[in-house]
Amino acid sequence: DEIEALDAAITSYCDRDANKLDELEWYTRMMVGALFRMSFKSGMRPGEIRQLKWSDVSITNHFSKKKRKYIRLMRVSVRAATSKVRKSRIFLYRDDDNLPVWKDRVRVLWDDDDEQDKFVFSLDGRAEPSKRTILYHFNRLLDLAVIKRDGRDLVPYSFRHYYITERIMSGLGYHEVAAICGTSAGEVEETYYHLNDQTRLTLALA
Repeated sequence: DEIEALDAAITSYCDRDANKLDELEWYTRMMVGALFRMSFKSGMRPGEIRQLKWSDVSITNHFSKKKRKYIRLMRVSVRAATSKVRKSRIFLYRDDDNLPVWKDRVRVLWDDDDEQDKFVFSLDGRAEPSKRTILYHFNRLLDLAVIKRDGRDLVPYSFRHYYITERIMSGLGYHEVAAICGTSAGEVEETYYHLNDQTRLTLALA
């Protein structure tokens, strides 16, 4: 529920006319909005996302026999140099046009058409967003979405916790979640062991 509220808040936060935003603030809000959406859709670490380049992402279409239609997926390559564990990995996730829309909007600010070496979440493609900027807009969005802290230490990394929790609750095993998120199965199990009983109940009632 909180993620849905936050997603709606991002749309409202980026409304240029309603918020009477100048160009710089508008682009900055669109940038952090796209970054946060990718965070809770992909489970990537904040540091990995900040250092992500357009050469690291591509679109792939998967035909679902069950749904009888093509599903657009983003293929992400996390470079070892940007990973906390210094290991590269490749994974797919459903983006719902978040990144393509952001690229179409931001590319007018670039001084050339070469996108490959540019940072994804950057206005000029050369400078990655600062932790301070991300945290500032994160807290403003929490307020806009009326998400109570209640003593919870909510930070951008919380999106990764949300993602992993959702995957475990949907029935994925620790090894599968670990492979997607670039960590060890043991660490996932140790950190999220409290979900075991709830997962068993969810699967029993599915």
